[in-house]
Amino acid sequence: MAESVQLVLCSPLCFLIKKYCQTQVKVLKSALLDFYDGDMLSNAKQQLLKDFSSITHRLELILFRIYHNAVMAIVERSAKSTICLRC
Repeated sequence: MAESVQLVLCSPLCFLIKKYCQTQVKVLKSALLDFYDGDMLSNAKQQLLKDFSSITHRLELILFRIYHNAVMAIVERSAKSTICLRC
C-alpha cells in the first residue's frame, strides 16, 4: 500500500542542506538572516516541523505493524504448540 507524500521545496531548507556540512553554524546563520526575510525562514521552519511530524507518525505506524505482526506470530506458535501437546 503506497501512501502519497507531498514534497515541498523550500529555498532556505535547500540552502541549509547544501551548505550545512561545509560551513560553520555561525556563518551559516548569518548568511540565512542576511539573505532571507523572517517570514520565509519562519515558513521554512514550520514546513520542516510539519514534515518531521509526518515522518514520525508514519514511523510509529510502521513500528506498530511490526510489533503487532511479531506478537501475532508468537501467539500463533504458542497456540500450535498447545494443540500439539494435547494430541
